[in-house]
Amino acid sequence: LSSEGYRILHAKNGKDALQLFVEHQQEIKLVITDVMMPIMDGLKLARLLHDLDKNVSVIASSGLDPEEKKAELEAGFIVEFLVKPVELDNLLRSVHKHLNPKKT
Repeated sequence: LSSEGYRILHAKNGKDALQLFVEHQQEIKLVITDVMMPIMDGLKLARLLHDLDKNVSVIASSGLDPEEKKAELEAGFIVEFLVKPVELDNLLRSVHKHLNPKKT
């Protein structure tokens, strides 16, 4: 993603991601998270981020069946669910789509 011009902030777990978001909230428009993370999973992170900023987009990724996470998708906490392994082109397309919704 960085080679495509995107600025990346990394977190090692959901708790750190939440703290990073609080520190950089004005700069962050999109979060990509794994569903299964230590300390705080990606779905809980998505709900908390949505509580902090209704405009932030969250893309979740997992090797799990997206149907199992349908409620979170329908609740609007997650804008897209990518099934692993994710090809770079698909990831870039998703990132672009959610950062530039009127340009896709």
